[in-house]
Formats: sequence, structure tokens, C-alpha cells
Amino acid sequence: MNVKVLSYNIHKGRAFFSRKKIWGAIDELVHLVQPDIVFLQEFLQNNDSAQLLEKFADTLWPHCSLGQNATSIQGHEYGNAILSKYPFSKTSNSNISTNSMESRGLLYGKVMVEDKYPLHLFCTHLDLTANGRYKQIKIIQELIDKEAKKNEKLILAGDFNDWNLEIHKKIKEEMKLEEVFERLKGILVPTSPSILPILALDRIYYRGIKPVQALRVFDKKFRFLSDHLPLVAEIDVA
Repeated sequence: MNVKVLSYNIHKGRAFFSRKKIWGAIDELVHLVQPDIVFLQEFLQNNDSAQLLEKFADTLWPHCSLGQNATSIQGHEYGNAILSKYPFSKTSNSNISTNSMESRGLLYGKVMVEDKYPLHLFCTHLDLTANGRYKQIKIIQELIDKEAKKNEKLILAGDFNDWNLEIHKKIKEEMKLEEVFERLKGILVPTSPSILPILALDRIYYRGIKPVQALRVFDKKFRFLSDHLPLVAEIDVA
């Protein structure tokens, strides 16, 4: 049973260079990829995003979990989001902030794929500081252990800001998770800056499932939206 997932830091719904709203382009991207589950970081909750979620709810993604991590200057909440074709049986948002300058969270949701395969979903966006990321990975490991048993299937996706790959080593060695692109292509694929990606900041980790395909969306139409590139993976949850 294959499930397609998309992970994307959408830069609060505005293009990184022009600052134009990109909600329409995000809509186009999601409908083009047709993922079953969508992990979004820097999701700004405003009228534009509410209209987009309403449109998604009428098509393939009727189930949505939002996690507030911070409040923008305009007073809008923003953080992580998980959109799903499958209904959530449980959701929660945990504060994993380590300093007063960066508000971070771990958004969790549990779904049942085709009423047969339980799947734990975790979406996050880690600190810019190495010390903060070390602390956050420990917190994330504790939260994952709390929600998902060792033999249960899970996906941990998001923007890890791990430019030196130190956190990656800990996730593999201590959390016993694998990364989709590394497994299928032998490398962590660069996603930032989107115009000329050299840093592999965005990842899709997994446990208990089989990666089938992995794609970095580098199409010109979508390359100049966020400062990150979207990642797409197809996994076998059976």
C-alpha cells in the first residue's frame, strides 16, 4: 500500500525574493503532486491560508492539524501543519522552543491508512543554532517514544536546519530512523537556498515502512517561491 507525502517550508506564504503571496502556487503544487499527506512548515494562519485549506478540504485533503508556534507582527499565528487524506485519530502540538528568539514546535498526528495501517506523523522546524537543535532532538525523541511504540510505523518530516549534518547522525544512530533520499539515492538532497540549493536542510525520516520513490521539486515555476525546495516521497506502509 503506497502513500505519497510532500514536505515543504512555505516561508509564511510569501515568495522569498519578491514577497508576493504564493498561496495560489502552493495550491497548484499540491494538486500537481497529489500527495496523500502534506507536511508544511512556516504555515501562516490568515484569510488566504484559510481559503486554501477550505479548497483542499473539498478535494483530497479534508483533514488538517495545525500547530501554533509563534505570532507574526500582523498578529497571525504560524507554525507547522499536516494535511491528510486520512482522518486523524489523535493530534497534538508540543512546544520544543529552546530560546526566546525562536518559537518551535513538534506537530503530531496519527492516521489509519485504508483502515488497516496505523501511521504516526511528526512535522517540525528546528532551531538555527546547533545547541538548540541538540536539545530539540532529545525532546523530539522523548515525544516520539511517548506516542509511537518501537515497532510502529512513523514519518518525521520538516526543516531541520542541520547544515553540518550533526543532527542527522544523531537521528540515525540514537533514534534509529532512516532518511528517504539517503536510502534511495545515497545522499541527503540539497534544498536551500532554493535558487541554487547547496544545503540539505529539509528531510523525510521514517521507520517501519519502505521508501519507493523520492523527488526534489526543482521546477522553475516553483523554485522561486520559498527559500526552500519541496520534497516528495512515495512510501509503502504495508
